[in-house]
Order: sequence, then structure tokens, then C-alpha cells
Amino acid sequence: MARPPGAANVQTRRVYSPIYPNVTTINTVQNYYTSSYNALQTTLEVREWRGMTLNVNHTWAHSLDNTELRYLGYNLPVTIKGSANSDIRHRVAITWVYDLPFNSMSNKAVSLVLRNWRLNALGVAQTGLPFQVTQTGTQTNNATGTNRPNQVGDFHAPDATTSQWFIPAAFSAQPAYTWGSEGRNLLNAPGKWNFDLSLHREFRPTEAMTLQFRWEAFDFTNTVTPAAPVSVLGAPGFGSILTYTGNRQQQVALKILF
Repeated sequence: MARPPGAANVQTRRVYSPIYPNVTTINTVQNYYTSSYNALQTTLEVREWRGMTLNVNHTWAHSLDNTELRYLGYNLPVTIKGSANSDIRHRVAITWVYDLPFNSMSNKAVSLVLRNWRLNALGVAQTGLPFQVTQTGTQTNNATGTNRPNQVGDFHAPDATTSQWFIPAAFSAQPAYTWGSEGRNLLNAPGKWNFDLSLHREFRPTEAMTLQFRWEAFDFTNTVTPAAPVSVLGAPGFGSILTYTGNRQQQVALKILF
């Protein structure tokens, strides 16, 4: 059975321990969780203009749920509401297709080389996912639920940098055998940006055969995205960002269609 914080040995604090001393888990199925999603979505679309099509989508949203269960006593659960782990407040997606304007060149030799090329672009920018400060150790003595510390001050860094994404001194370990006061998913990791680019053209050497040449670049801008900061109280680098992702990758392909 799930257990609240307490000083005694975990096994002896189980409700059915006197009857079933060797049973450590009894599963129950109940409806606890709810979620909600609210969003404003806007779109800018250019369907066809001088060989170009453009689509820009912006989503302003907030996703909430209470999918964390915490026990205040045996058979006395409460749900903790907060931003969902997948909550993205702002997201912009851009798709762009452009037929390069070399088809009508007067120089036929140059036009033969440059015509019929198509440029494609896909860009995504979004705000960071939420996270929370947690802690290891036995402050709750293995109680069921996420062990978060006390929030003792404002955690917002005036000028957030990778060396100090939030103020570490805003958190401290709670007294033994109690739940911490920090709320669920109050902080946000850095956002990310990605831009992919491709160029392709189809050649018709014969009526029955098509050659498709493609050059593709993923993360074309070679943007480095910071990961979430170290968020375990007392861990080395607590409050700072130590890992990064992202690097440009390119590929060239030739496809034969017949």
C-alpha cells in the first residue's frame, strides 16, 4: 500500500503489515487524474506568390493536469495539480517552399543547369518544457510521491544564464518526515530552435525514368540547444546547465523513379 511520510520503518508502517508481513505491494485501481488543454492557434498562409508558398503557425497554450499522487495518510491520497510535463506555452512552426526563378532565363545553357530547382525549409521554435527541483535522500522516509524540497525564496534569476538558470538558494531540504512546499513543475527549461533546409530537382533522362537529386541539411543553422539544468538539490552543478544538444547534419541522395 502507498505510504505517507513517517519516522518508523517502512514495512511496519504498512496498513496490512501485521496480517501480511511479507506483502510489500497491493495494487488498487481508481480514477484520480484529470487534464485540460487550452490554446489559441493562429496561422499565416501564403498559398502561391511568385513561386513561393509559406505557412506560419503559432500556438499559445497551457496544458494542466493533476497526475501526481501524494499520500497524507494511509488511504488518504491527494492529487497535485500543475503544468503538465509536456506543456509548451509557445510554439511557432514555419514551412516554406520556393521554386527558384531560373526557368525563363535567356541563356539556355545556364537555364538548363539552374532551372527546376526547389528550395524547402522547415523551422520550429518553442519555449522550454517545465521541470521541478527534486531531492534524493530519506526526508520523507520512502513515502509514495515525488520528494520535492521547501521553497524558501524567489527562484527566478534576474539574468538567467547557463551557469545559473535559477537561484539555488531558493530551495532547502524540508524537515524530516514531511512533504516539501515547492509546487509542481514551477520552472521551465530553455526553449529550442531548429531549422532544416533542402534543395531538390527532378531530371527526365527518358520518358519512363526520373532522377531526383536531393541535398538536405538538418539543423542548418548549427544551433546548440541547452538541456534542462541540474535540478536535484545538492547535486554538483545544481541550478546550472551542463549538457547541450544539436549539430548540423547533411546528406545527399539520388533517387531513380521508373
